[in-house]
Amino acid sequence: MGNHSSSTAFVSLEDVRVPAGRVLGEVGRGLAQLKATLTEGRILVANRGLGLAQEAYELILAYAKERQAFGQAIGGFQGVAFKIADMAARVDAVRCMIYRAARLRMAGHDCIREASMAKYLASEAAVRTAAEALLLHGGAGYMEEMKVARLYRDAPEAWIGEGTNEIQLGVIARSLGLP
Repeated sequence: MGNHSSSTAFVSLEDVRVPAGRVLGEVGRGLAQLKATLTEGRILVANRGLGLAQEAYELILAYAKERQAFGQAIGGFQGVAFKIADMAARVDAVRCMIYRAARLRMAGHDCIREASMAKYLASEAAVRTAAEALLLHGGAGYMEEMKVARLYRDAPEAWIGEGTNEIQLGVIARSLGLP
């Protein structure tokens, strides 16, 4: 559907034996290594979602300033202006959450909750911002050759990478002491 810039494949390993000299990390600590990798991966997926949302926002902002309807730029209509202002706020808030998670990780702190929050918020922002930008472009936005249409197709991948958003909400809920 989307994300043609990245290859994805299914890998299945059965009856694999790893020589002791080729083991990554420590034997028996695989789950801890996986969690650390997922935490970093979630921050990276959040960055991808942020980049996508940022690009969709920038495209519609430029379009709203140039596209004319009823004798004025469509950005002059309150309904359009408020949607774009909401996108700007959403993109900036997501950036702040990603920076927070990254700073904690770089300082060596546990940031599983923050990484999950960043991934969740960024993926939701990517999908919503791309969809709204496409709609505000009107019929032209739906044309396959339009950049905003590609963003719209690529955005849902952010819901899935490094764990679905439902998994992220579960991680966040458990970190809050919820069962």
